[in-house]
Amino acid sequence: MSKNSGSSALLRTLRIKTSSLARLQKDVTAYTADTTTAQQSVEKWRNTDPNDRDENWEWNVKNAEKVVKDCQQMIPLTKEKAQAALEELGDMVETLKAEGDEEVLRSSEYENACKALETAHSHGDAQ
Repeated sequence: MSKNSGSSALLRTLRIKTSSLARLQKDVTAYTADTTTAQQSVEKWRNTDPNDRDENWEWNVKNAEKVVKDCQQMIPLTKEKAQAALEELGDMVETLKAEGDEEVLRSSEYENACKALETAHSHGDAQ
């Protein structure tokens, strides 16, 4: 394998890892927002005047509670995956920095990975 094709493979892997971290971070944000929305829905249904409740009221409450539970369960799982992705990306960036391949270090993929790491660390975690 030539040095250029090796660099291309590294850049592709770096791009994938950076995208994976970004997707997982967005997923954590989405699950958190969905939990809040679902909790509001539960409260809305629970606070429905008993005279205004229809035959679907009980199902609506239970369904909203299930959505809250499902979202709450996904948050820590997704945060764990995001943390693992953050660590993998950090390890890869450190390895690439140590290897000193100028083509890789000047690439947009490397720059984007460094920005993703900086953003994640400034937020205190993978979220």
